[in-house]
Amino acid sequence: MVAVAILIAAGAGVFFYMNSGSDGKDSFEVTTTGLNHFNNYIIDLDDKTAAEHGLKIGEEIELDFGGKKYTGIYTSNYNGAPLFGLFVNRDSNGTHSIGMFNYDMTRVIKCETGSKITISHEGVISELIKKTPKYSAGYSNDPKDYSSAAEYANFREVNIGNIKDDYIYRSASPYPYYISERYGYVDSLLEEHGIEYLILMNINDDAADDWPKDSDYSGSLVQQGKAVMKNLSPAVFAHEDEILYVMQSVIDSEGKLGISCSLGKDRTGFYIAVLEALAGASYVDIREDYMVSFCNLYKIEPHSEEYETIANILIDAMFYAMGHTGVLDDPTSVDWIHMEYDIDSIDAYSCVHGYLVNKLGFSEEMLQSIIERITT
Repeated sequence: MVAVAILIAAGAGVFFYMNSGSDGKDSFEVTTTGLNHFNNYIIDLDDKTAAEHGLKIGEEIELDFGGKKYTGIYTSNYNGAPLFGLFVNRDSNGTHSIGMFNYDMTRVIKCETGSKITISHEGVISELIKKTPKYSAGYSNDPKDYSSAAEYANFREVNIGNIKDDYIYRSASPYPYYISERYGYVDSLLEEHGIEYLILMNINDDAADDWPKDSDYSGSLVQQGKAVMKNLSPAVFAHEDEILYVMQSVIDSEGKLGISCSLGKDRTGFYIAVLEALAGASYVDIREDYMVSFCNLYKIEPHSEEYETIANILIDAMFYAMGHTGVLDDPTSVDWIHMEYDIDSIDAYSCVHGYLVNKLGFSEEMLQSIIERITT
């Protein structure tokens, strides 16, 4: 079981209310114009309007959906929000959206195109953002900022619990992601370690037709039919069918296995954690392995305040949700920012087993097939 002290605000669906009577509070109205590819609500907020209202990246905000009020954070490129946390996000081209970090907003809060939402703020930077400056600022795409090719590629063996030695490796994608050179480094490391089969979660199978020439090794695996490719959602908990797809792909894989998404931290982090738990790894070890990706990418000092804060809002929240699946019906009932966990008492196997069997309907036979595939 998961031991946790949890703060839940009075009133269903509310994190906590901001003080509407405080001096300096600013409110303005935005309109939804559609959905983006994450199923977040696109809004008609632009940089000029945000600046006119003094809205700053990292601020705590209140969102009023026709009388239902929630709090969140104003983020940039989705950096800094906790798992299941609400945000107003500014992406790299200045487009703004309202969503929930790694969850499907439309499952919880329904808005028609043209709906009016009031955003209020008081100029208060979130304590979470203050504690995670490197994570909130984002990662570098320059290989010169990394100490090794493996660190830049976020490449490493998965070797905790009873997983077979030299069998599963995790990494960023060997297919191009934005303007990064990572994919070429990943490709070289896949070849160096003799990876024989790929599960690629950031591209669909039609990418095989234009595989980059500087990813020849992974491209050859794709051409030989030794890869499964499907662009999966980072909102893993909102796409149960995709979890089944990945787990079946593990069962069907042949030989030494490489698992990746765009950067090898979110989607890859979830699926590797599930496999590690099924293979008998302790939660403390799973958490440590999960956090290596954030140390690699964001240069976070292990076991620093920032490290523990990120682990708390991501991997700890992930296992809490698997151990308490009822919160997935409405994640806004939980104050994810202020959760406190006793990580030593989290039973990783029980959380994952209960989630896969009781929530997703996995059979015991399928779970046993997964375990046998990765441990024997």
